[in-house]
Amino acid sequence: MHLINIDYGEEIDFLDEDLVLRNAAYCNISCGYHAGDALSIRKSIVACLRHGIKIGAHPSYQDKVNFGRVNTAASPSELYYQLIHQLAGFSGIAQELNAEVFHVKAHGALYNHIMSDPHVAQVFLDASLKIFPNAKIFLMPGTLMEEICLSRGIAFLREGFGDRRYQNSTKLLPRAVPGAVIQDLSQIKEQFDDLRSGFVDTIDKGRVQLAIDTICYHGDNPAINQILISLEA
Repeated sequence: MHLINIDYGEEIDFLDEDLVLRNAAYCNISCGYHAGDALSIRKSIVACLRHGIKIGAHPSYQDKVNFGRVNTAASPSELYYQLIHQLAGFSGIAQELNAEVFHVKAHGALYNHIMSDPHVAQVFLDASLKIFPNAKIFLMPGTLMEEICLSRGIAFLREGFGDRRYQNSTKLLPRAVPGAVIQDLSQIKEQFDDLRSGFVDTIDKGRVQLAIDTICYHGDNPAINQILISLEA
């Protein structure tokens, strides 16, 4: 079974944290720029340590208004320092708690940009590895980001998305498109089974192969609690 990763520490009121902590192998903890703060980071790390969950830093553009889904960095250098500020703060809290940061995963618009923009990808990797030189990078397989990590010898895990529709094998359907976020539990189960079998259905290309190491579910999906309960069944 592929291990599940879940976005966490985003202060989502309806999210049942017990379900997250029962089902996640990895938690992507918000670094405070799209949601949360130092206190929520600390609380999230403590909870993950208690449940044996691997911890990941989940940085974003500085954009709480749009939940990290808009590019707010004016230049590569500004993005670099946004990332350093987030990750260094996260690192300090993790060190205080004697917690290993296993991975780094970009959030929202930043995640999409690093999969296709070489300049943004390199800035993200430079900042991530400066603070966490031994961390793995979570990324979509078949993307530019995977190519860059391979060329630089950077360790990574390939992830599929269990609650998002795919436009093609390397691009998710934009959230503004109806049905882009999957909430129907029968469709969730079908996509989960497909991803574990190395496939995914896409809008543009039909059923395609997709080799992954972990499956992501979003903590802000309105159906997240029902999704996690269904995966336990």
